Amino acid sequence: MERLLPEQRRHSDFSFDFRRTWPLWAYSLCIVALSFKQFRGDGMAGPIEWVVATVALIVIMDGLRRRELHKNPYIWGGSILLALLSLGGFWALIVDPARLGLRDTASYLFSFLVVMAFLNLARGREVVALAVLAVTIATYLIFAALVALIPNPFTPLMWHFIASSNEQLMWHASSRLQGFSDNPNQIAFLAVSGLGLLAYVENRAALSRKVIIPLAIGCVVVGAMTHSDSFFLALLTLMVVFFAIHIVEFVGGGRNGEKKIWKGNRPHTITCIFLLAFAGVLFVLLEGGEERLVSLDTESSGEEVAVDEKVSPGEKPRELNELVDRELRRVMAADAHQGTVRIELWKRAVSLGMKSPLVGYGPGYKLAPGEPNAIQEAHNTVLDLLLISGIVGLGGLLALVLLAIRGGLKNGHLAILIVMGTGVSVFAMFHYVGRQPVFWIIVFAIIYAASLDRVLKWRPGFLAPNRGAT
Repeated sequence: MERLLPEQRRHSDFSFDFRRTWPLWAYSLCIVALSFKQFRGDGMAGPIEWVVATVALIVIMDGLRRRELHKNPYIWGGSILLALLSLGGFWALIVDPARLGLRDTASYLFSFLVVMAFLNLARGREVVALAVLAVTIATYLIFAALVALIPNPFTPLMWHFIASSNEQLMWHASSRLQGFSDNPNQIAFLAVSGLGLLAYVENRAALSRKVIIPLAIGCVVVGAMTHSDSFFLALLTLMVVFFAIHIVEFVGGGRNGEKKIWKGNRPHTITCIFLLAFAGVLFVLLEGGEERLVSLDTESSGEEVAVDEKVSPGEKPRELNELVDRELRRVMAADAHQGTVRIELWKRAVSLGMKSPLVGYGPGYKLAPGEPNAIQEAHNTVLDLLLISGIVGLGGLLALVLLAIRGGLKNGHLAILIVMGTGVSVFAMFHYVGRQPVFWIIVFAIIYAASLDRVLKWRPGFLAPNRGAT
């Protein structure tokens, strides 16, 4: 039996034995289940949220009972970051309590609880914890795609629906995959996150490539099915970054002999992802997003009506086709102006943020105060965090980024850190993901990868039969 060094022994518990890792699998399922928003209803929290909150509390209480939380530096880091992000809320309680949103405040506290519980479960076996989460995310995405493509009672729930202005034709259905969530972009974000985690897991040789590659392909295919522009942009940006790293490595290797940028295995799965990115873009362009109009009129047969915009010259279109054409034009016009709307939101966010730049406004801010149903988010994570927590909160997040860069430069893991962070960062520039526990888990995963500067020996196992020193 191979003897391990003391510093290796502390990090040698990487067995995927279900008897020892079942809490990680169960809790990863809980995290992924948070995307099941169609089962939540109209309340502040549904049964899934209550179950996850209960499980997270149990994990935290167990950590307190074992006196382990104070030994976990990631718990301390998360607590400090939460305190910095919460200063705007505390300031709002003093100067203007009305601007705080109860639901938003509860959602941030809930996300913090979920993340802290994961960090507690992952203590001392972070690589395995991230591998379990990556496998769980990818497996769920593949399952959602199968449920959407294979006819069954849940198939309608898997596709995106847009409300129609017509009373009889109540729903306008598009071909954007949304899983059991209520927004295709949430599924796209899970796909981007899963790819980043799989790249890190492959770099650490925690899973066999026979397992990683099918899961990564599944993430790409599901991401393409969401028709998310942010997903494709993140993937294409990753492609440029990945090849840029290889060019730098090639040039640096030629000048410095065998000096390498990658420490650990090169994530060749990413190469497959990039090739599939082109295929995914081509698929979207050719497929074009076939639109269907679903009738929910109880007096009708409920059959789907195919959209046919082709009308012969001089032929008067039928009433149904007129309604369909009007709806399609309305939706297409809305989609065409998404970029303009986002730019306007960003301008408002910057203008509003400059009025309270230090600590922000706290949870529940509105970009258009006084207007009914005003938009609350800038759809840009940096600007949204600026509004919520100001420069202080952003400074805390920036400090983590700088620590990760410093650690990556020191221990040779900078390349994989860039790969992990690029996809999520690009996606976050067009959506607010600050309430997503997976986003913060990836932030701490990057910090952990930056702090890992020792060579690890892996135990043989079914999932990773060829583990070696990384």
